[in-house]
Amino acid sequence: MAEKRDFEPRFERRDSARTACELLRCPLGRVADLSASGMQVRGEGRAVFENGEVLDVALSGVPHAVQVRAEVVWVEPTRDGGFAAGFRFRELDGETVAELQKLAQTERQIGAVTQDGLVRFPDVQN
Repeated sequence: MAEKRDFEPRFERRDSARTACELLRCPLGRVADLSASGMQVRGEGRAVFENGEVLDVALSGVPHAVQVRAEVVWVEPTRDGGFAAGFRFRELDGETVAELQKLAQTERQIGAVTQDGLVRFPDVQN
């Protein structure tokens, strides 16, 4: 079920810079943006998950694919009848962080726009 959240610009809550995505997909929908700490997904129809749920999600892009554990932080309906959802990554190891870096780099190389021109990924997050 979609839940309303207090209005607060997302960039003020974000732990790291994000990369807008064009090619990245997952079973939940299209990955709209990716950062070291999470992602935003946009999908069709009603979301099949709720705030607080933790999911294992396969991210697929060209040429890399990554499996991540992500917690649903927010879900809201979109005007087109779909949904937008924010996810916080959990339990990332160094190898997964490196793969996320590759996905972000691929998106930047194809011309995706970043918020400040940089995407910062830590060496390791647990």
